[in-house]
Amino acid sequence: MAQTIRDQLLQLPEVEFPDLIIPLPLGSIRLQQRGFNQSMEIARHLAQQIGVDIQPTLLRRIKETLAQSELDTKRRLANVRRAFLISPDKLGAIENLHVALVDDVMTTGTTLNAAAQELKNAGARKVSNFVFARTPKSRTPSH
Repeated sequence: MAQTIRDQLLQLPEVEFPDLIIPLPLGSIRLQQRGFNQSMEIARHLAQQIGVDIQPTLLRRIKETLAQSELDTKRRLANVRRAFLISPDKLGAIENLHVALVDDVMTTGTTLNAAAQELKNAGARKVSNFVFARTPKSRTPSH
């Protein structure tokens, strides 16, 4: 997955690699259930492949959220509101940096947008989303 993301980046006419890679964090309950964070595994390999630092503990998920795939648009927004926080000991670490958030699948982008907003509020100059796959819009629940 990381190699596919890297290969797609290298095909961009004016690729701008980030200064830092941050995997999208899981809540502690979901992490315990899965036993690993799939975004972290992708981010770790991608960081090695493009020679960029990774900061897996900079962004934390402080709110356990429902699976976004089960929610309509309005509930998705509420679900991830105030779900992410920059670790207090890392404040200032991303000031004026280009940061890449890494995730496996993006459905509507609501979760990535919430995480990106937290990074921008903490001073990131630019936030890019690097995802392996995108769910077709027709698959999104409409209830």
